[in-house]
Amino acid sequence: MFLSDKIKVIMLGSCMVFSLTACQEEQQQAAAQGPVPVTAVTSVTTNMPLTASFVGKVTAYDKVDIRARVQGYLKENVFVEGDLVKKDSLLFIIEQDQYKTAVNEAAAALASAQASASNAEVQFKRAKELIRTGDVSQSVYDQREAAALSSAAAVKQAKAALDNAKLQLGYTEIKAPFTGKIGLATYSAGEYVTPSSASLAQIVSVDPIGVEFSASMKGLSGFMTKEGKFPEMSARIVTALGKEYPVTGEIDYIGNMIDKSTDTLKLRAKFANPDALLIDGETVRITISTKYDVPTVIIPQIAIQQDQAGRYVMIVGQDNKVEMRRITTGKELGKNIVVTSGVKEGEKIVTEGLQKIKQGVAVNASMQTMDTEKN
Repeated sequence: MFLSDKIKVIMLGSCMVFSLTACQEEQQQAAAQGPVPVTAVTSVTTNMPLTASFVGKVTAYDKVDIRARVQGYLKENVFVEGDLVKKDSLLFIIEQDQYKTAVNEAAAALASAQASASNAEVQFKRAKELIRTGDVSQSVYDQREAAALSSAAAVKQAKAALDNAKLQLGYTEIKAPFTGKIGLATYSAGEYVTPSSASLAQIVSVDPIGVEFSASMKGLSGFMTKEGKFPEMSARIVTALGKEYPVTGEIDYIGNMIDKSTDTLKLRAKFANPDALLIDGETVRITISTKYDVPTVIIPQIAIQQDQAGRYVMIVGQDNKVEMRRITTGKELGKNIVVTSGVKEGEKIVTEGLQKIKQGVAVNASMQTMDTEKN
């Protein structure tokens, strides 16, 4: 080994000894200083509606592609694109001439069948009278009976054909299946359409309308009863423009399974939307609340810290050593905030001196009373 290499090894060893000595001295100084002085408060419980906020998506309850049920040339588009259309209002008209002709032909065929049936019935009644006196043979009687039955069947068949012709004619007028907003027309007047053609337009319902959102079970844990059920919940939303929607909604759907890809549960709130202010696909902020007061834990907001993994607080344990506790939070209440999971009533939460402590450090907590007057 060269002399320079030996010098490097000696210097490295000296540095390691120095670092170890410095670390030991730091630990000894910390031990000599004793518990770190901090200020803490005791978490309290108050009765209030429990709330939580999520990102939601406005979703129409009904969304239908309008399609042709018969073939023919489009005669007219009877609506304004993007407009609100009423249920059963006329949207499209397919050329009707051939279908009206088919109705007339079917009506004529029915009239002919009815005339034939009427004559056959008269002949059959006459045969019934004559067979009693022996003035007609059994074979003639049987023939007239069969003719009457066949004519009656022909009438039913002709009626069915007429009903079908009228139905086909009715399909030439395409109407709105429900009240909603209609989109762009994909075909213009004069184009040929069939039942296999693409959608003529799409209509979405607007009133009522839903807001779907996903929430983790941890975020919803505070809402669940001891029996593992969800209470009745109301909902409010704020639009992407920051405006609060004036109508309160209600949770009308809670999913039956957890999404494995996101580990969340899907929920939906139902809102009245008579003025069509909420639009399908719109992103909103939704806040859900229990309809009655529940015991809710609150802590000071200054106690909360955050890192890449989320929010947490430092809790003083029974041995006066601090523990880092992950939390989920709800509604802000002035200087305080609702904790939906992670903290129980009566736990000591560090509010001052946070920069001097870490997990497992012994502290000397000076307890203060939490200010709850602004709640």
